[in-house]
Amino acid sequence: MDDYNSEIRIEVLHASLTCPIIKSYFFHFPGMPVFSQIALDPETPKYGKPLSLNCTVDGLTTNDIMSDWLLEDKEVTKGYGVKRTSVNPSAGGTYCMQSSVQFNVSADHFEKEFTFRVQDKKNSQTFKKYAVLPLQPVVPSVSDITCDKPHPKRGEKITLSCTASNFSPDEIRFVWCKDLEKSKMCPEEEIKMNRNGLYSAVSKFHDVCNDAKMEITYTCAIYHIKTGIIEKEKTIQFS
Repeated sequence: MDDYNSEIRIEVLHASLTCPIIKSYFFHFPGMPVFSQIALDPETPKYGKPLSLNCTVDGLTTNDIMSDWLLEDKEVTKGYGVKRTSVNPSAGGTYCMQSSVQFNVSADHFEKEFTFRVQDKKNSQTFKKYAVLPLQPVVPSVSDITCDKPHPKRGEKITLSCTASNFSPDEIRFVWCKDLEKSKMCPEEEIKMNRNGLYSAVSKFHDVCNDAKMEITYTCAIYHIKTGIIEKEKTIQFS
């Protein structure tokens, strides 16, 4: 059967939830391994805190087994600690094993899929178990717009800055407007991961007032993919 090592998953997404509720079922056929659910320790992961994923496999027909952990189909390496017990005899002449991976939770794990993969070295059969961390998005904390010059003059270059702090996931965009007209200039942006596992980003907008206006209102709209839009406004007086 082609889907002997396939998983049936049902995802339920309610309007009030940002992360789907996932239930899975593996086909269990004679001679095929049986996976436990991937257990989280602690059960509720928190950004910036350690987490362990644990999985047990029983019913292995050989002890000549390879296993690894994947994140989005790529083997976990730096920043992850993988522990694997030896393959031990089990009931009915089969074998069992346990494996775990430890890491600090970050916004990079939001809606990302972990996979525990077991491979029989002799016949190259591969079996997999999946898990998605139940992480919630985090609304960015947005600063007021600041200007690098307290009393700018017409014809003088100014730099306006706006910072979005502690958000998840990392997909964010800054749009600047000048007197409600969207700027064609691309702002200077920098995004980084904080020690608490969340992202921060700063956007810098450079401008020169060359017209006769004595004041200009600048608006910065922050578009976060999961939590919506936040706008900040600042009026600059020119002399």
